[in-house]
Amino acid sequence: MELYVAWPAGVDAASVSIDLEATLATWDWGSGVRRVLVGICTPDGGVEYRSFRPDASGGFAEDENMRGMHAMLARRLDLWRLREFHLTRLPAPEDVVLFECVARTNPEDRRLVAMAQVRQLAVVRDAEGRLLGLPHAERAVENGLEAIRRTRAERGQAGSKLDMNYVWVHVWPEFDVGLDEVAALQTKITPLSDGAGIEEVLCQGRYASPDGTVPVAVRFHNVPGAGVTASIGAPPTEPLQPLDDYATKVLRARRRGLAYPYELSRSLAGHGGTLTELDLDADGRLVPVDRAPGNNTAGIIVAEVTTPTDLYPEGITRIALSGDPTKGLGAVSEPECRRIIAALDLAQERGLPVEWFALSSGARGGRCSRAPRTWTG
Repeated sequence: MELYVAWPAGVDAASVSIDLEATLATWDWGSGVRRVLVGICTPDGGVEYRSFRPDASGGFAEDENMRGMHAMLARRLDLWRLREFHLTRLPAPEDVVLFECVARTNPEDRRLVAMAQVRQLAVVRDAEGRLLGLPHAERAVENGLEAIRRTRAERGQAGSKLDMNYVWVHVWPEFDVGLDEVAALQTKITPLSDGAGIEEVLCQGRYASPDGTVPVAVRFHNVPGAGVTASIGAPPTEPLQPLDDYATKVLRARRRGLAYPYELSRSLAGHGGTLTELDLDADGRLVPVDRAPGNNTAGIIVAEVTTPTDLYPEGITRIALSGDPTKGLGAVSEPECRRIIAALDLAQERGLPVEWFALSSGARGGRCSRAPRTWTG
């Protein structure tokens, strides 16, 4: 239900909400009301929104996360995608809604999500017609990033752990800018996102294609080894999910300034390439394994990687070794030694090169030996 009232002169925002809660509790609403949206007409001619929901006492309590937002705007900004998280509204610049999100199933999973909207969309091109920028959209992204950056800075050392943050921008006007041109704006997103711990910048709206208006989402996200990349697809239809075991390992590695090796798979294989994880069988030989990424038991990961090139279209194959930064190796232990030696044996047997990626932190030099070969870490 939606109501409109006048803002009483000389009454502050907190008192308005208290008075409204008391007034709403005196009315007979029945059992089907889930939310009451009150639009408060302010003295300057604006409208300030408050959302109230039934509480356990039979009255109404304000949903402070929705303060200043119409329910339809919250839907447009995809607030529903955060239903797996407890939300706390944080101070933010005008036209930016900033939430601290704590996963319901994992209190250690904390993120910042900044939401903004673009009400008009100007297109700037050079004399040759090349796209130079979309200033209104870029400003919305910049404001969201600034809100996240400021919050992290205010929290000092604790703010550095908020390193999986999001900016979501909704563009109201239809746009007919080429999607490939929009994706090229990633070069502008890269410097803006520095120091903000950004996982993804998502811009979505309606694209005026030759076949009609199509909902579209442009995602700018960081790929280890490749920097900020852009992808184009349909708008999201699922809630943002709390971190699972794999994502937690990725985050743990990132907090140490390292890359989780499975995140490098696409970069290692290259376009059109393949990467197959290997592990020891009962006879101590490396064989392909069919398991989800991140289920390795040892601190060494072995893979066979094939990358096609113009000179070798069938692909260049090599054996890749990587340490797992989420596992403390210490002095190289027996399970790691067996995998390293088996990888060298396999490479020698097949005449393949070996690539070593030293991603582990804190590993001390160790020695793996089995006559006649010795490996020194």
